Amino acid sequence: MMRPQQKRRKEQQAFLEKIKKGQSVVTVGGIHGKIYEVVDDLVTVETDSKGSKITLSKSAISIESTKMQYLQRKKS
Repeated sequence: MMRPQQKRRKEQQAFLEKIKKGQSVVTVGGIHGKIYEVVDDLVTVETDSKGSKITLSKSAISIESTKMQYLQRKKS
């Protein structure tokens, strides 16, 4: 892998290891939500105010929502 890819991969691994309840995240499929529960390699994401929840593998979490919003503003 190229150096920038290695750096990004390490950042992603560190993010997934530190993931905790209440964080706003975006999945690789584009679903936005808040972490409801973390158990081993499984994460339950609350997707709306009505309490809908999805259980996913940690690897399906792409990025923290606040970081994604920052990156989108930076592009504009």
